[in-house]
Amino acid sequence: KEHKILKDIERRYFDGVICSFSHAGINELMPLLKQYTPVTWYTDKPHQLPAYPLDVVYTDLVGTGELAVRFLMQKGHQRIGLIMGGGPGGRAREQGYRKVLAEYGVMVDDALIVATDSASLGDNFLFEEGYRSMRILLERQLHFTAVFAVTDLLAVGAMKAAQESGLRIPDDLAIISVDNTLASRMVTPTLTTVDIFPFKAGRIAAELLFERIDGQSVGQTRNEEVGYELIVRESV
Repeated sequence: KEHKILKDIERRYFDGVICSFSHAGINELMPLLKQYTPVTWYTDKPHQLPAYPLDVVYTDLVGTGELAVRFLMQKGHQRIGLIMGGGPGGRAREQGYRKVLAEYGVMVDDALIVATDSASLGDNFLFEEGYRSMRILLERQLHFTAVFAVTDLLAVGAMKAAQESGLRIPDDLAIISVDNTLASRMVTPTLTTVDIFPFKAGRIAAELLFERIDGQSVGQTRNEEVGYELIVRESV
């Protein structure tokens, strides 16, 4: 679907484009950039294409996973399940999970990892995948005291499955995620999560694009990093 949208954009005239992908990357952007259409790309790391009108807004998604899992470790959890979504965002947060476990000398137990195919799908699907993934973890009858779900909606689904199984959150099971969406504040208990500041990212992306369109910026790619912050609530 992303490839089709990019092809459609290439065939039309736009003053500029802001984009973020679950699957596509720089190679898929190149035909558009070769038309010298200004592009601001929201992704997970900096890029440099000095000959083309590209600017990048990025969040270190590996770092968001590290922050979430490190917080669990600091709270004394070592047997930590992982519910990961599809696409590069889920894989990046999985890297953060694995990195922190290695730092603490904890072996990764692949039986504690459930992968979903949740990239670019709707909210209901994410919730259902989180629910299904937690049920899988519980049915494996393994010992774990915490779960890192890579998005809030996966975490909310996981919380429902855990609570239906009689587990108390956070007394029996801690749950943490990334996004800080409205859902994280509406569930009971409220969800500890990592805020990635999407509105700030959108504002910066728009500013960079308009500066490029207006001719205020020419030449090499500008890279602007958007930080992230742990939001401690009741689920850990």
